[in-house]
Amino acid sequence: ARGYFFVFTFFSFLIASAAFGQVAGHNVNMVSGTQWPTGDPFLQRQNEPSMAVSSRNPLHLFAGANDYRTVDLPGILDGEPTGDAWLGIFKSFDGGQTWISNLIPGYPQDQSQTGLASPIKGMQAGADATVRQGTNGMFYYSGLGFMRGTYQSKVFVARYIDDNNNEGGDTIRYIGTAVVDSSTGHHFIDKPSLTVDIPRAGAGTCSIPGTAATSTAPAIPVQTFAAGNIYIAYTNFVGQTGSTNTQLEFTRSTDCGATWAGPHMLSQTLRTNQGATLAVDPRNGTLYVAWRQFAANGQPDSIVMTSSTDGGVTFPLFTLVANITPFDQGDTATSFRTNAYPTMAVDGSGTVYIAWADRGVPGGDARIVVATSSNGGMTWNAPAAVDPNPPRGHQVMPAIAAVGGKITLAYYDLRDDWKTGIFLGPDTNGLYTETATVAPSVAALYSNAGPFSTYIDDGGLARRHTIDVRGVQFDAGNLASVKTFRVSNYLVGSRPGSMVIEQLQVDPPNFPLFKQGTVPFIGDYIDVAGSSIAPDGSGAWKFNTVSSDSPVANVVWTDNRDVRPPPGPNFDWTQYTPVGLTGSGVSLFDPTQTRPACVVGQAGMRNQNIYTARVTKGLTVGTLGNFKQLGLQPGSTNGTLMQRGFSVIAQNATDQLRTYLFTIGAQPVGGRASFLQFPVSGYPDPDTQLVVSISPQSTVSRAVFVTSTDPHASVPVSVVEWNATTDPPAPVTGGQQGSTLINGDITNPNISNPNISNPNISNPDIANAEIYNPNISNPNISNPNISNPNISNPNISNPNISNPNISNPDIADPNISNPNISNPNISNPNISNPNISNSDLQNGAVADTTWTVTNQGNTTANYHAKLYSSNPPTGLKSQLIVSRTYKTLVEVNCELKEQTEFVPVVNVVSPAFLAPGTVSTVPDALNGDPANATLALQPGDSALVTLRLVSPLGPVTYDAASEVAPAIIAQAANTGTNTPPSSIFGFIGGYQMQNWTAIASNGGATSITPPTGSTASAAFAYNINLGNPAGGVSFRTWSFQTTAVNNGVATFHWHYTGFHAYYAVTALLQAFSGGQNPATITLYNPPQQNCCTSPSAGFDVQGDGMISVSKGAPFGFIVGGSNGDSNSQLNGTLTISSFSAP
Repeated sequence: ARGYFFVFTFFSFLIASAAFGQVAGHNVNMVSGTQWPTGDPFLQRQNEPSMAVSSRNPLHLFAGANDYRTVDLPGILDGEPTGDAWLGIFKSFDGGQTWISNLIPGYPQDQSQTGLASPIKGMQAGADATVRQGTNGMFYYSGLGFMRGTYQSKVFVARYIDDNNNEGGDTIRYIGTAVVDSSTGHHFIDKPSLTVDIPRAGAGTCSIPGTAATSTAPAIPVQTFAAGNIYIAYTNFVGQTGSTNTQLEFTRSTDCGATWAGPHMLSQTLRTNQGATLAVDPRNGTLYVAWRQFAANGQPDSIVMTSSTDGGVTFPLFTLVANITPFDQGDTATSFRTNAYPTMAVDGSGTVYIAWADRGVPGGDARIVVATSSNGGMTWNAPAAVDPNPPRGHQVMPAIAAVGGKITLAYYDLRDDWKTGIFLGPDTNGLYTETATVAPSVAALYSNAGPFSTYIDDGGLARRHTIDVRGVQFDAGNLASVKTFRVSNYLVGSRPGSMVIEQLQVDPPNFPLFKQGTVPFIGDYIDVAGSSIAPDGSGAWKFNTVSSDSPVANVVWTDNRDVRPPPGPNFDWTQYTPVGLTGSGVSLFDPTQTRPACVVGQAGMRNQNIYTARVTKGLTVGTLGNFKQLGLQPGSTNGTLMQRGFSVIAQNATDQLRTYLFTIGAQPVGGRASFLQFPVSGYPDPDTQLVVSISPQSTVSRAVFVTSTDPHASVPVSVVEWNATTDPPAPVTGGQQGSTLINGDITNPNISNPNISNPNISNPDIANAEIYNPNISNPNISNPNISNPNISNPNISNPNISNPNISNPDIADPNISNPNISNPNISNPNISNPNISNSDLQNGAVADTTWTVTNQGNTTANYHAKLYSSNPPTGLKSQLIVSRTYKTLVEVNCELKEQTEFVPVVNVVSPAFLAPGTVSTVPDALNGDPANATLALQPGDSALVTLRLVSPLGPVTYDAASEVAPAIIAQAANTGTNTPPSSIFGFIGGYQMQNWTAIASNGGATSITPPTGSTASAAFAYNINLGNPAGGVSFRTWSFQTTAVNNGVATFHWHYTGFHAYYAVTALLQAFSGGQNPATITLYNPPQQNCCTSPSAGFDVQGDGMISVSKGAPFGFIVGGSNGDSNSQLNGTLTISSFSAP
């Protein structure tokens, strides 16, 4: 298998996408966290994922999967691969870039009040997750709980709601679980699947419980809204144990899953009916249910379907969609199981699409085929392969979704089985080209037949099969418009000592990870999710079928790229040991057993994960924190309206610079919506349009400022690709477009204060004011490894482990005993610089300086990142990179480590270095130049700002940490002020050294070094010698202070050294601030000491500090002390570095 999206160096592009083709984003491991149960510390398995998008905020994602994180034993020899699983929940609040996770309440080890109250408490295992979105932020999670080795089972639906009321916090709340059907052991129920409709005429009412107020959050009231029907179908195995006779059962809920009707039988029991899929016609609510009938009694394999036009009350007899030649294979020691189950979607015109894996196409290898019906299922077009071109390689497990006038379909694909990606170049344009090359270990065995055979079976092969996820997307109703693309992408780099850029990961599906290491399993399905249900801005709901909106689809699947095979020569998969546990003990999974101690080489062999990738046409538009109540300013007596700032983000995921027009739609009632917070002379008021150019693989963010007399006023914002060179400028024909809706759901609970805590920062309640204070701190200097001239090391910060074992190019080779490459040169796919060539690296060097930026305010804020220097670098090539980080888990010698993955936000080639004090004549928010680096951060969230310097000849001697000061400037002023807060790193601008003064309380000498100019660190020194052999030095202090330019928080690293003699010695260091809220923070004040305990005989201490400061008021540092020594002197130096102030 091969992959390319992760594959370009920091300095050169690799070819990644067609001009207007689909772009599959970075593959994200959804499993993280070191603490159980909110993490997976045993590096266990997850599979069979399903996902949905919040109807309140499309950047909020919720997913489920089979989850084995409770297992700290080699496993159990149960009849099912899911016998030791439970069901996990996975949440993302940034569009799938980062994730948190846990388990559905009621798992065997759950002793919480919520878990003990769950109706599935007492079940030993869980499986078969399906997650679907409803209106008003609802999520419905169906699954199966069961007892191992018996027919006792329960089909259930767990309900969650996205309150969407806390920026930077977890807003997806568990409501409860309802059992849909159960078996006491006489029959077995299996494979539930569900779908959800929007409210229709005559809809019932949902009542969702609220929450009580806490010390950190207000109460959430009961939420009441119209109910959309929920439909679920599942299989009922009837007869004696081992019987394959089944009937398909169906039921529905009309009150948001609180209660369920009695089951309704959709099929007879003469054949095996399995694998139900459901979909709703967006126009009229017609429900379609399709499923697989297995061949029996002379009847062929087939896909059948039935429908209901009365909301699931009645169904006609099912009808035939097609007789099929399915791709089915059972689980063996060398092959995973899969069956040709159908997947279904309905577009905005009512056309029904059903897809499955079929062998009945030319060549004999399985292909994903689609059958369509435009008349409600009365007749069906002949099934057609959607991606027929690869000459060999099976396609299996399709998943389909209809979103935004497009049909997106994803599936596993083996066309590049036994192959790996090799990258050639760069060409004259700086582009690399990928070539799919047969892996060297099997090149001599490869022919036209390659590894391809009737089944996907590793038995007898010299190299394991490798698999990728691919997709197609086409316009609704137009199969001829199919475009195929690869979803899987992998880390790319070069091996030590090699100059070849290659793919460093593969995904072998047949690792025997189940039934105690004897059977492979990758689940029975994958999933595709999009924002299929959305508010219309008037309080009603609609299906997202508008073809003018560029759709965003999220693909989620099971992946074995992180598995580390057991060591040779035996390669014993049954001998798994849990990572991080140095000694044996009582097992968490089974307290009757002893947990084995970790053995090096045997701890990573169960690390199967679920991955996701976002599929777009290249543009993603969204709003971080898209709901805030408007109306009057709380406490206002003169009708003053509360102004809110909303962070609209747009990402250009292509490899080309593109220009976009941002447009605010209709103005809110009784108020104003504008890209400018306050009117600016020479610009429209409100300013509702701006043109922005976005660099490749970069994101821009802009604040939209809204006031309205309506507390829930909605504001639409559209983004279209723009041709600014035509006369007049116009949208690009067939170009990218997207939109976002501010305050879309009028039932959304009011916003609450963010869940961040810092005793040195005090913010007003979010209901009364918005605070956007930034902070920038902690420069980190690194020298990426560029010994290989074709590749660079992407780590712009220390990833917490010195030797990450994150590449596995050889794990598909069964005879490789040590599949991990030590210290591969790994490239970052999203940070490139075409101005830097390989020749620059052969004889040159790279140096990175990184600062951390944090939002210390109480709401999501947009910031501009700028670089200031009085002495900018010369003769060097430069790059400004803004990125966020996400930590996933790896195992190193039986220790659990966190591997840092970087999520690029901004990439600016040859950034400007501004002279201190430079002021732009154009409001920054309206500056659409791609060099205008912007970022959006939720409260308490952080990002990295990296300046990369490349010297074509010799080492980088320029000290960026001392010479360059980054500034982070908010796009909005805090409520009640007119100047946006900012944070400037270093003594620069208003904090240059000439603006600092020294004050002595009782004589002595002081100095400030340097005395003038900008600097990264400053030394404040004092000295007094009274020449008083009898009396020593009485207590006295010196202060070094400046004036705050803005309100906010000053942060710093302090290093205090000195000599206060030997007897009765004291020393003091404090930070202070004046103004309306004066404060003094003691940083160092040890007890009085005699010789020779510090501070006696000299002291040398350091630490980090912060203090709130007020605009126009003094702040700074107090140093001092005393002694009773005949050596009557005090001298010391306070060095301040990593200084950042507003």
